[in-house]
Amino acid sequence: MRVKGSALVARRAWLREQGEEAYVRVTAALPVSVRESFETALPSEWVDFDVFTTFCETADHVLGDGDHRIGVLMARDAAERNLKTLYKLFYKIGRPATILEKSAAMWRTIYDEGEFKVERLSDTEVFARLVGIPRPHRAHCVAVLGWAVRALELSGAQDVHAEETCRLLGDPACTFHVTWR
Repeated sequence: MRVKGSALVARRAWLREQGEEAYVRVTAALPVSVRESFETALPSEWVDFDVFTTFCETADHVLGDGDHRIGVLMARDAAERNLKTLYKLFYKIGRPATILEKSAAMWRTIYDEGEFKVERLSDTEVFARLVGIPRPHRAHCVAVLGWAVRALELSGAQDVHAEETCRLLGDPACTFHVTWR
């Protein structure tokens, strides 16, 4: 599985904003091949999924407690960076559920495998599933959830609440039940 470089570019920008010391600590902890890919990724190129997940895990362990909170922060920031420019029109005319439905349709522009399936349950509730991910990774599930919640907030949703299940936590599927007002 591969991911577009834009996902790494956004996280690289976030890491730089944490300060030079944080940047050096995280990149020094990365395996050399991952560090090189992370530091040189271009937005439009495909990057191995393991580079993405290894970076997310490393940043979370170096800067956080290993509980994926750093991954959520990075995903939220990536939504801010990428969605406000790429999908500006959707945010002006779309409702929150529409944003996630459009994002699901665009999944293959970011990942070369799998799907993000979104079912609208009401104007303030969706149920989403990750399917066809060959090697699920906890850092990825957390990133998708953090990104989706921030995308909803950017589109005007308030009091967003998300419940997640994850195959890697013993659940039968990776799902997200999200409500807002």
